[in-house]
Amino acid sequence: MKILKAKSSMQNTKIFPINNLGMLSKPPKFTYEKICESLPVSGMKWPIMVCSYENYWKKDTLWRDIDTDKMGVVNGNQRVLWAIENDYTHIEALEVKTRDERDTINKITFISQDEYPL
Repeated sequence: MKILKAKSSMQNTKIFPINNLGMLSKPPKFTYEKICESLPVSGMKWPIMVCSYENYWKKDTLWRDIDTDKMGVVNGNQRVLWAIENDYTHIEALEVKTRDERDTINKITFISQDEYPL
């Protein structure tokens, strides 16, 4: 088992198997390239955020190609993709139940692509 853990801790994080996650959006190429430079050097600063199908707020538009028994990645798709490409089996994540909860946590954890640590 190879786990991608966050450097900064948050309450109620869990370790999720990557094969039980569905990516709700595709990472933009520029952002993903920056992630690929940053993660090997600086690690993952914050856990990703996931949500169950039952609690997801845009399931009609964004949950089309994901099994409903998987957790959807609502923040951190690039980190999940990088973890998959680098043979990680698990990733640290925080499960959110509402869009407001996700937005509140984003105010704390958001890092602009221009500010990715190296």
